[in-house]
Amino acid sequence: MPDDRLTETDFQRLIDTLPELVWVSNSDRECVYCNRQWLDFTGRSLAQALGHGWFDNLHADDRARFETDYAEAFAARREFALECRLRRADGDYRWILNSGRPWFAADGRFAGYVGSAVDISERRQAAEERERLQRQLQQAQKMEAIGHLTGGIAHDFNNILASIIGYTGLALTRFVPDRDSKLARYLQEVHTAGERARDLINQMLAFSRGAGNASSLHRLEPLVGEAMKLLQSTLPSSIELTAHLEGDSPPVMIDPVQFQQVVINLCINARDALDGRGHLDLRVQRRRGASVVCASCHARAQGDFVELVVKDNGRGMDADVMGRMFDPFFSAQEPAGGSGMGLSIVHGIVHEHGGHIEVESAPGQGSAFRLLFPAVHIAERPQMHEPWPDSAADAGSGGGQRILVVDDEASVAGFIGELLDSRGYSVQVLTDCNSVLRHFGQDPDAFDLVVMDQTMPGMTGIELADVLLGMRAGLPIILCTGYSDAVDEAVATAHGIRGFLAKPISVRVLLDKVRQLLLQRVCAEAQSAGGDG
Repeated sequence: MPDDRLTETDFQRLIDTLPELVWVSNSDRECVYCNRQWLDFTGRSLAQALGHGWFDNLHADDRARFETDYAEAFAARREFALECRLRRADGDYRWILNSGRPWFAADGRFAGYVGSAVDISERRQAAEERERLQRQLQQAQKMEAIGHLTGGIAHDFNNILASIIGYTGLALTRFVPDRDSKLARYLQEVHTAGERARDLINQMLAFSRGAGNASSLHRLEPLVGEAMKLLQSTLPSSIELTAHLEGDSPPVMIDPVQFQQVVINLCINARDALDGRGHLDLRVQRRRGASVVCASCHARAQGDFVELVVKDNGRGMDADVMGRMFDPFFSAQEPAGGSGMGLSIVHGIVHEHGGHIEVESAPGQGSAFRLLFPAVHIAERPQMHEPWPDSAADAGSGGGQRILVVDDEASVAGFIGELLDSRGYSVQVLTDCNSVLRHFGQDPDAFDLVVMDQTMPGMTGIELADVLLGMRAGLPIILCTGYSDAVDEAVATAHGIRGFLAKPISVRVLLDKVRQLLLQRVCAEAQSAGGDG
């Protein structure tokens, strides 16, 4: 009968056909055997791998750790499983899971370790990708929470600012005829400060929502100035922030909210590079006849541009970081230092607006980002600056038309009522929806127009408008909101609401809208009467 027992040669051939990288060490922790897979993977001969030569293919950053952990397991005669990077024959490092367990001779004597290694690079990459996506999700959830918090704060602040700006404007227009008096100057300062606070709230809302308006012609200097208001409260006082804004650059086609997001992202990136101390400089200037190669899309761009420069004297970047800085999720910071999306967002917004990016940086020399936006050569109309509040002195006066003002904030309702009363309208102010429903239930034709708030206890402005329009179709309604992520002008229009205004309300815009809607109502009634005749 044939002998079916495996010979030593058979065992050797069997181990060489295994997909794993197999190794054996003796009781002195010296390698005494590696299978063909190990040798083919590392590109080394058996003679090179024997003894301690098998450690030579370990990554320099992993070798000390691996040798220490291996020695500790060896001393305790216990199994181990260690992850490390092993250099492949082509020079590429691959992550492997190296597992080992002690083996003993026939007489029970400890003889060393036998182990195997498998390539886990793809598994690690998949795990890292899951971690990145998880961090991205957490960041998105955090930004959503910040957006909701900002929205709630904005609603309350806008109601406060509506009163401050509104009553100050009324005081100036009704009781301070001398515009050069000290009282006028003091009240004007209060009014201006209120408008700056309003603009700051609007910037916070736009940034937290991550959405902007359609592109339109803007000069970059004022937009950079507005972004600096946010940055001054964001950057530590140990970072000196300066701006050089020429003031005569041509306009560009830009979404102002997205542009300010670019400015803020670049400045936050510079803050991290400054490690809390240093100088950050912003410049806007013309760039005529430029010919550049974009650092992010690598295309050549030529022409006239308006250039935004964001320059810091921080730690700078080496060639490797500069080659990857626009990659999504790439960050030179520690994991807790940022999401790695800042420069990727900058790349997307700049190129969406036809722009390009130049970057100058070196380790220890700081960084300069130059954003070039195509200049639009048109004759700009000079804008007249009117320091006096938009009192709408030329907006016309009412003729006793009956207007109902509804707002649960008594100060805001009172201001709107005072304003409309001063313009010759007959005004009634109510601060709760139940009172409004009682009045309309008794006489749906009691008012010619309604001005109402969106956020009120018990019933929203949209819900109240639906009820009132059900009682009286075609009733002119103006909806005002301090902040709402669920209602915009399109939603209001879909519910039959004729006007949609954001708080703090512009006096001129409100009076113009009131006059417009009342005139439309008169024209509609006249046309109806003519048709009946």
